[in-house]
Amino acid sequence: MAGLDENGFTPKTLAEIQTELQAELEENLANVGEVVNATPSSRFGQLIDIFSSQMSEAWNGLQDIYNSY
Repeated sequence: MAGLDENGFTPKTLAEIQTELQAELEENLANVGEVVNATPSSRFGQLIDIFSSQMSEAWNGLQDIYNSY
């Protein structure tokens, strides 16, 4: 489990972030009747890769801050 707990701080992995973003995108677009093509070569897949990469860097930055104390 990612985040802060009694064992310390654990960042989310890139794969966890990608899976969560894809699931949220699919869920939100399904609510309006759209089907999501999230394969790596699709536009949605490319956006998921870009956003998840940025979010992964943020999680790793949080771990660096936690480890600095």
